[in-house]
Amino acid sequence: HYVIDLSLQYQNNNFFALDWSRNSYKIIEEANKRFSINIEPVHFDMFKPFEQNFKIRNSTSVYTIGSLEQLGSSYKNILSWFLKNNFDCIMNIEPIYEFYDLNDPFDSVAAEYIKKRNWLKGYYGSLLNLEKTGDIEILERLRLFGSLYHETYNFIIWRKV
Repeated sequence: HYVIDLSLQYQNNNFFALDWSRNSYKIIEEANKRFSINIEPVHFDMFKPFEQNFKIRNSTSVYTIGSLEQLGSSYKNILSWFLKNNFDCIMNIEPIYEFYDLNDPFDSVAAEYIKKRNWLKGYYGSLLNLEKTGDIEILERLRLFGSLYHETYNFIIWRKV
């Protein structure tokens, strides 16, 4: 629904919805009909991004929402793919383990929840290391809000230098 909203707001831009679920393809097709928009659905496996048949166009940005979380500590392939392509910027809205203060009781429980679910862990640390070496620039990082169990809406915007 995020890409649908963006395409309604910015109708002169091209939008692609990449997902490993084939069901999302059907949702995008229905949205295209219902709202007279033109989002291209793409079946995409984030564990094997270099094996996908998806060509990046110039002036392209990536926007992830709650999708990287499913990679756990196996995010390195998609991060390498982000770095290999010439994206204008990468915007991630994801639960970020490293944003938690493990001395805070609430944060400690939330961090344990992420570990138990095997969700994204280490990605932000990798971005910080890439920023230190001058490979990327982190433009924004915000700890926003979440749910009863953890903060799902942490925000990072970054780009290759």
